[in-house]
Amino acid sequence: MQKEQIDSCTHVWLIETPKGPMSEGKCKFCGETNQFINSAPRTSWTRVTKPNLPKSTKNT
Repeated sequence: MQKEQIDSCTHVWLIETPKGPMSEGKCKFCGETNQFINSAPRTSWTRVTKPNLPKSTKNT
């Protein structure tokens, strides 16, 4: 029976400059490569809205 080797590298990814929807990254320590998405889908919690401020009133 052959034991599977466990990857014990704590990867530090060096990711290329975005040139489309995906960028390739390479681990600084072990050389493993991986593909990374350059943008995340928008969600409702990422929207920025202005707070409803009370209207100022004049005291005469």
